[in-house]
Amino acid sequence: VAMHAIGRHWVGMPDPGGVYFGITLFMCTLWYSLGGVGPFPFREKLAPWENGLFGWGVIMTLTILLFLAFVNFNGLPIQDHRTDPHGQIAAQEWFDRCVWIIVWIQAFGSIMCFQGWPFVLLKTPWYQISQLAVCIGLGTACWEVTLAAEIDQPTSASAVGATMISFSLYHA
Repeated sequence: VAMHAIGRHWVGMPDPGGVYFGITLFMCTLWYSLGGVGPFPFREKLAPWENGLFGWGVIMTLTILLFLAFVNFNGLPIQDHRTDPHGQIAAQEWFDRCVWIIVWIQAFGSIMCFQGWPFVLLKTPWYQISQLAVCIGLGTACWEVTLAAEIDQPTSASAVGATMISFSLYHA
């Protein structure tokens, strides 16, 4: 549905291209829903359906911008496909980075392990901004460590991150 919503150009994205858009969409959705962002500052001003529509717009816009700016299909069998956004980061490395950022969004999320602590001690919007900065920083640091470890299979690093996500779900 999301792929169809962003235009005819992207509807024909072959596998595994959609996987990289999907992980970006999942990361942005978790950031919006677990990062304390929600429909701030419109939460009290809009009806629930308007908040939902607003959230969908924010999540999709951010997903599309991140996908276009960062994902690059070089080295994949679909590298010459018309849907290659020619971004800055190889697609598999982008996937791994997103998984690590998701790990930290899950850990610090408002309803997850740390329940937003210590960021909830700050006032809005500093709570959300600082939490996002720390999640991106820690996610990028973990991603860099797994790259430096030169793991043979790039997906092995994602598997470690996904295991950590499972721990946060079991803990919550």
